[in-house]
Amino acid sequence: MELAYLTTGIIMVVLGYSWLVHHGDSLRDIVLSQGLLIGGVTVGVLIILSFSVGAIGFFTPFKRDSWLIAHNMSIIITMLTILALGAKIWFKTLDSQKFVTSIWIGWGNDTKAIFEDQVLSMLMRVRKIKERLRKIEKKGAFFL
Repeated sequence: MELAYLTTGIIMVVLGYSWLVHHGDSLRDIVLSQGLLIGGVTVGVLIILSFSVGAIGFFTPFKRDSWLIAHNMSIIITMLTILALGAKIWFKTLDSQKFVTSIWIGWGNDTKAIFEDQVLSMLMRVRKIKERLRKIEKKGAFFL
């Protein structure tokens, strides 16, 4: 279970960092601001640190029980940070029309055209995937 926890932290750091580096290049940037990406990377770092503290306590549980207590506390701190980040995203989506409108107004016509092309391309890919799934379901070869 701890390895899954560590993997989650590593994935959050890697994806968050790569998305930060390429911020401004994709549709994702409309929803994920730089602040949210930094928050995601921060949570990933907290998870990795929490795992490290837990690993020290795990290998010598009788000598270093204070490390296990610190591990529990770091998990609680990480959980609260994730809840705060989730609440920020949720409240941001409640006011998304105002947010997206301000971005849309600031864009030039070329940027708007590129955005519309990306959205159309994404919708076409989703439609093709749905068609393939329907064909598979009709053949009876789709088991879940």
